[in-house]
Amino acid sequence: MILLFLNKNYRYNLSSLFGITVCLLYTCLGVTVITIRNRKPVLHNKGIFSSVIMEIPVEKENSLKSVLKIEFVVQGDKLIKTDEKVVVFFG
Repeated sequence: MILLFLNKNYRYNLSSLFGITVCLLYTCLGVTVITIRNRKPVLHNKGIFSSVIMEIPVEKENSLKSVLKIEFVVQGDKLIKTDEKVVVFFG
């Protein structure tokens, strides 16, 4: 709203204020995006996992290897939605 007001009532003496406001807005937006993208994943050790097979299992020497996408984790009464990929080996 402030940017629209400053842009509508634009005067040369307010141009530095407009530039500083836009710069601060982009800086805050960048910090927010980086913070969201760099969150550490939550590791669930116990629970029931609901997953989808992303790759056809590949037969190794003594095992099978595949990539799964975990969609939900059930812990007690809670259903936790996730979006993680894991490599699994079946013996």
